Amino acid sequence: MKRMKYRSVHAAVVVAMLAAGALGAATATAQSYPQSYRYWGAHLGANTLDHWDARVDFGGGVAFDGRAELKRGLHGGIQVGHATEHARYELEYERGALRVEQLALGPVTEAADARGHYDAVFANAYRTDRLSESLGTFVGGGIGWGRVKLPDLALGSFNCRCFGPASKSGFAWQLRAGLEYRVAPGQALSLQYTWLALPAPERGGDVAVDYERRRFGALSLGYSRHF
Repeated sequence: MKRMKYRSVHAAVVVAMLAAGALGAATATAQSYPQSYRYWGAHLGANTLDHWDARVDFGGGVAFDGRAELKRGLHGGIQVGHATEHARYELEYERGALRVEQLALGPVTEAADARGHYDAVFANAYRTDRLSESLGTFVGGGIGWGRVKLPDLALGSFNCRCFGPASKSGFAWQLRAGLEYRVAPGQALSLQYTWLALPAPERGGDVAVDYERRRFGALSLGYSRHF
């Protein structure tokens, strides 16, 4: 009888210990991965912008199609936001480099070496989903304001400042999808692809230039941290 009573007490203790362990694990998980939190983040990579077409107007009905050939430049941004179980909302500032390698106007082509840049501010929203304890996905987009600035781009053989300087500010938008990997409680790395649409830079004067409105991609690696 005493042995049965001892076994009952022992079983109750084991059950209580297992329950306490399970509760502790659940609490630790909840603390490590809260359903609602604020965060800041940053990402850095490269854009895929390899050219920018333009229309160069000399006046008097004389106009030619032109193109600035570009080398892929750096692309990055910083973010601050709020996340819930299946969504993220953030404000973001992005900046990218434009590296001009060649200019073409009609049949004329010349090498170039100049740099411009773009800046943009977005309000973003994402749908988020967990694939496992540490791996998740996010997909969404944002709208905001952007500015593109191209330097003084000239055809030296004609002494013609045909392509700039040119700039424009205006409405911008982006789409984004990525994978996030939680490396520690409150910290994560991400790999993301962004599809970005920026204003079309332009320049007035005796030789006017109108660049096309561009859409292009950017691949970047990010880091985020809860606060």
